Parts: sequence; structure tokens; C-alpha cells
Amino acid sequence: MKKITSLLSCFLFLAMNLLQAQEKEEETSKFNIIGYGGIGYGIVENNHQPNYNLNSNNGEILLNYKLNQKFGVATGIGFNELSGNGFNSVGNFYHERNLLKIPALVTLNAKIAENIKIVGNLGFYTQTIIKDEYRFLNNTQKDIYEG
Repeated sequence: MKKITSLLSCFLFLAMNLLQAQEKEEETSKFNIIGYGGIGYGIVENNHQPNYNLNSNNGEILLNYKLNQKFGVATGIGFNELSGNGFNSVGNFYHERNLLKIPALVTLNAKIAENIKIVGNLGFYTQTIIKDEYRFLNNTQKDIYEG
């Protein structure tokens, strides 16, 4: 009888340890990928020509490193495409501009309530124009504003 009681108590002890091991939270990676995009429009303001609107499509992919539960640092690559119609002293045109940007950001990811989170980015970025094209009826002007 002592053997059965000791085996049963040993089995219960091991089962309790296994249950406790399963209750541990899984460790998450300090790296994650953030991707987002957007659509909208912008206004091109000219000094000596009429202003005009451009449609905007953009997207970014960021690699985020979590410093702690709330803050992190991120960098990645972004792309912005501007396109629209306008007119100037030469005539009517279709303007298309593509921009490439590389951000350096501080990220915030804080949980306020069970179903509410605040997510934000703050930082700097470098940006360059990779395509700039004005298409008129009879000709095309490319790369007027480089860099």
C-alpha cells in the first residue's frame, strides 16, 4: 500500500509541475514587421503657375526592434506615387512622380484597455525622387526635379 501511495504522490507531483510549465507565457521575438499603406491627394503649389492636385498612393514596410513592451526602433523602405492632371504656360499635362523613402523611427505600441491599443511612429526619413514625368499632348518632360 505504501508503494502505491508513494507512486501516486510522485505522479501527482510531476503532473503539477507539467501543468505549471504549460502556464508560462510564450516568449515573443523582439523583431516584428510593420506594413501599411494609404491613399489620398496632395496639392502642388507653384510660385508663378497655377496650383494643381495629385492623387497619392503610398506604402511602407518596416522592420521594428522592440526595446521594451511599449517602445521600439524601426527602419525600412517606403514608396509614394503621385499622379494627376494640371496645366501651366506650356499647356495641359499629366504629371507622374515616384518617391522612395527610408525612415528611421521610434515606435510606440501601448495597450490602453483590453481591446484598445495606441500605435505611433515618430522620426526622420530620407527621400528621393526616382521618376518625375510631365506628359503634354506633343511631348514629354522627364526628371525636371532630380534628387
